[in-house]
Amino acid sequence: MPAPTVLVDGGNGKVNANAFGNVGRRYVEVTAGFERRLVKDNDQADRNHDRDRDRDRYFLDAVIRHELGHIHNRDLDVTLAVTAVWWTFLALVVGAFGLSLTEYAVGGGSGLRQLSLQLGLLTGMVYASRNCFLQSREFHADRFAASCPTPGGGASAGAFDGVLGELSASQHRSAPDGSAWPFGTHPSLTRRRAALSRPAVADEFTRWEVALIGCLLAFSVNLLLGLSFQLELMAIRFGVMPLSDVELGPLYVWLSLPLLLLVGPMIALGVRYSVVARGGVEASGRLLAARLVKLAGCLWAGLCCGSLALPGPLVHSDGSTEALLWRSHTASAALALAVMAVAVVGLGALVALGCDALRMRRGPSTALLATYGALLAVVAFPGALPSSVAPLLRTAVLGVPVLAGLAVLARRRDARRPVDRGDAPAGKEVGSVSVMSSPMGLPLLLLCHLVTLGMACWALVSVGRLLRDFAPTSVLYLVAAVGLAFHTACIGGAALAAHDGMFRRRARAATGCLAAAALAALVQLTVEGQMSQWLFLILPGTTAGVVLACEASAAAVYDVRHGARNRPTDRPRRAAASRPPSHRRR
Repeated sequence: MPAPTVLVDGGNGKVNANAFGNVGRRYVEVTAGFERRLVKDNDQADRNHDRDRDRDRYFLDAVIRHELGHIHNRDLDVTLAVTAVWWTFLALVVGAFGLSLTEYAVGGGSGLRQLSLQLGLLTGMVYASRNCFLQSREFHADRFAASCPTPGGGASAGAFDGVLGELSASQHRSAPDGSAWPFGTHPSLTRRRAALSRPAVADEFTRWEVALIGCLLAFSVNLLLGLSFQLELMAIRFGVMPLSDVELGPLYVWLSLPLLLLVGPMIALGVRYSVVARGGVEASGRLLAARLVKLAGCLWAGLCCGSLALPGPLVHSDGSTEALLWRSHTASAALALAVMAVAVVGLGALVALGCDALRMRRGPSTALLATYGALLAVVAFPGALPSSVAPLLRTAVLGVPVLAGLAVLARRRDARRPVDRGDAPAGKEVGSVSVMSSPMGLPLLLLCHLVTLGMACWALVSVGRLLRDFAPTSVLYLVAAVGLAFHTACIGGAALAAHDGMFRRRARAATGCLAAAALAALVQLTVEGQMSQWLFLILPGTTAGVVLACEASAAAVYDVRHGARNRPTDRPRRAAASRPPSHRRR
C-alpha cells in the first residue's frame, strides 16, 4: 500500500485521527493531542514512565493502523460514492418541492408537493441507512489494525481490544456513548470489541438496520407500483401497447423485481451472520430464537412505517391483482406484513442453520443463501411471476427449508459449545448501577406511573388506528403518532436498561421522540387553524411534564429491577447525630 501523506492538526487538542482524500490522493490527519501522550517532560518522569510511553506509542500505532485500514480497504472511495448518492437524493427532494411551488407544476403542484413531503419524511431514514453502511466499514478497519503485528512483535488482536477498552473508559468518563444509534458514522465501541472476538458480528444487521431496510422496501415498492398507470400511458404514447389492452387500474408488480432481487439476498445473508455469531446449529436455541424474534419484529415495524409513509398497492386490496401473497388470505394489511416478516426471517434462518449443519464453506453457503433470499422475496409477490413458473418456485421455497430442517435434526448434538450471551461478548462494558430516581412520595410516584400508563395506552391506540387504516390524514399526523410510539418504546427500554449509561441514552431518546411528536402536532394544529393562544402555551408545558413523569416512572422501575435502594449510594447523607435534637425522631 502506498504510504499516505500525514498531516498534523496543531489546533486540535483531542486524541484523534482521520483518513480522507480522493482517488490517488490519500491523507491521514493526526491531531496535536497525541503529542501530549507521546512527549513527556523529563522533570516529571517516574518509574512508570517507560511503561506509559510504550502504551502511548502502541495507542498511536493502533489508531494510525485503523486509518490505514480504511485506505487499504478503499473505504474512502466507497464513502465518497455513498455520500454523493445521499446528496443527490437530497437535491432531488428539494428540487421537486421547489418545482411544486412554481407555475410549471402540473395541476397546481399539489401532487408533486405531496410526494416531496413524503420523500422528505423518508430523508432521515435514507440518511440513517447511509450511516449504517458507513458503520460497517469501521469493523473491517478494526480487523485490519488487529491483524498487524505490534511494534514489539506478536499478535495485536488483544492489544487492540485494550485500546478500544481504553477509549470506552475515557468516553464513559467524558460523555455517554451515543453511537449505537443509526445516525452516527461510527458504531458503538461495545459492538466493535465484540466484532474482534466474533467476526460475524461485524456483518450481521442490527435491529435498526433491519427496520430501515423494511421501511425503504415498503416505501419503494408502493412508489414503483403506483407508477403503473403512468407507465401504461407512456406505452400507449410510444405505440408499444394497443388500446385494446388498456386497463383503468393497472398494477405491474414486475416493476419491483430489481428491488426485490437486491433486498431478498441482503436480508437472508444478514440473518445468516446472526446465526453464525450465536454459535450456529450447536449453540443454545433460546438465544438465537430471541434474536430472530427481534429481527422479525423490527422488519415488520419497518414495513409498516414504509407503508404508512406512502400507502399503496402493497397494503391496499382492490379485488383484482394482489401485490403481496398473503394480502388476500389475511383480514388486515398489518397482519399480511407480519406474515411476510416472519416468513423471511424464519425460513432464512432455517436454511442458514441447514448450511451450518452440513458444514458448507462460506462461498457455497453465501451463494445458496443469496439465491434463496431472492427466491423468497420474489415468491412473496405473486404478480411478478409467470403463471407457469410460480408453482415450481413456491415448491422450491418450501422444500429447501424442509431439507435444511432435516439436516439440523440429524446434526444436532447434545453437547453444546459455550456461547457468550448478548450482542457483545468478552470485553463488553457492564457499566455502573446507582439510584436513578429522586426521593419522592408514594402519591407522586403513583401519579407518574399513571401518566406513563396513559401515554402508553394513547400510543397503542394511535398506532392501532394507523395500522388499521394505513392512510394517515397528513404527514405531520404520522410523525406525531410514530414519535409518540417511539417515546413509549424508549421509556420501556430505559426501565429495562442494564446500567446507568444505557438508561440515560434511552431516556434522552424518549425525550427527543416526544419533542418531535409535539412539534409535529403543533404545526398540524396551526395549519388546521385550531391553534389558540392558550393551547400554544399549554402544549409545551404539558409535554415537559409528561417527559419528567415518564422518566421518573422509568427510573423507579430501574431501581426496583437492580435493587439499588438496598445498596449504599454515593450521595452524601446527613447522619442522624448531626441533626438538631428537635428534628430527631423519638
